[in-house]
Amino acid sequence: MMNNFSVPNSIDAITALVGEIQIDCESHLSTEKDPDVYVFYNRMQSGAIYQPISQRLLPLDQTMAT
Repeated sequence: MMNNFSVPNSIDAITALVGEIQIDCESHLSTEKDPDVYVFYNRMQSGAIYQPISQRLLPLDQTMAT
């Protein structure tokens, strides 16, 4: 199951978002053995040009686990 989270609109909203993501991840851990967690974002390249990036956070790969 994939959940989308909105980008926080202020610094104060970051803590609430992190808590929401943590609760969601923990609920998936109770139903799935090794859920995959990905982060998608845009990385600025130059000026107004952005590159879409995806990065897997969990499960850790072998190099990250050691």
